[in-house]
Amino acid sequence: MVSGIHRLIMKILHLIHRLNGGGAERQLCYLAPALVKLGHEVHVIYHQRASGSLDLPGVVLHKIDASSNFDPFLFWQTYRITKEIQPDLINTWIMQMDIIGGIISCWLGIPWVLREPSSKDAYPPTIKFGTRAFLASYAAKIISNSENGNNYWKPIVQEKRLCVVRNGVPLKAIASISRNNEKCVEGLVIPFFLSVGRLTRDATGNKNLKSLLSAVISLQNNIEFGLAICGDGPQSGELLEICENHSLGKRVQFLGKREADIVWQLMKSSEAYISLSAFEGCPNTVLEAMACECPLIVSDIPAHREILDENSALFVDPANIQQVSDAIMNILSNPVNARLRAKSAFEKVQKWDVEAMAKNYEKAYFSIL
Repeated sequence: MVSGIHRLIMKILHLIHRLNGGGAERQLCYLAPALVKLGHEVHVIYHQRASGSLDLPGVVLHKIDASSNFDPFLFWQTYRITKEIQPDLINTWIMQMDIIGGIISCWLGIPWVLREPSSKDAYPPTIKFGTRAFLASYAAKIISNSENGNNYWKPIVQEKRLCVVRNGVPLKAIASISRNNEKCVEGLVIPFFLSVGRLTRDATGNKNLKSLLSAVISLQNNIEFGLAICGDGPQSGELLEICENHSLGKRVQFLGKREADIVWQLMKSSEAYISLSAFEGCPNTVLEAMACECPLIVSDIPAHREILDENSALFVDPANIQQVSDAIMNILSNPVNARLRAKSAFEKVQKWDVEAMAKNYEKAYFSIL
């Protein structure tokens, strides 16, 4: 156990429901091994893990067996394992483990760090979000990945217990990826644009993909280009129907969920990466596109403004189809300017590598111990 701030080795326990490749899950899979490299003992308690998910070298994994997300054994097994580990602190990820971990930390008297992955727009006034906010008042630290997320907590938690640590980008891994990936876009009209994310427009995130398809439809008689969409989700049927109704079969390809290295290849091969999200925390895929030197078309929201400016991206209002269409045309007609903006974005992202993120988390942990 840590007896004072001068002791350098910590026993850190991360709680997350699943390790299936989502944005927060990938960040944990980057952070936990990086903390091990810094000399700390790192444990992760989880419930589900998909095959092919990221490795966690050096991390001690503890799998919980439960029949569903609402199985009470989720809580009791987490409590039992936590008590056995006796960590110096608990770091929770995502709603379910924020609540479970928050209660356990209070019972066992273990400092609790809550990670905030989004912004206030992700939290409508419901009982579960209210419960999370109430418990968070007992957290020793809330680490947000964006200023917008940090602002959500300012009216709830003392500012001295808040800090911002941006998501980490695996810069070395991205740099090792080659540009060409023709198999993934076989039959797609070239040049092509890319969008990556969960296909949804609910409380979990509105990606405004209907607006993107509307822009493609408005341009289909004017210029040849394609659109590749990676991801899956509840909106997939609706989006496929739009493509069928407007004969976009050769222009738009839905590639489903793809491994990170495939996505990076696509980013390096595409004319631009397009993110029209209504809200974000610190958007992983935009950061990765920056690291791939891929030109960017992004929604004009605080999350994008925090990491980009007019010299590094084109900003659009997703509700304005003409703006989105004009941005696509701008990329195609001014490739030199597009690459200059991409170069500027690439330079910005160099300070947000995984190692920097781990050191900032370490600093936040020490501040409460």
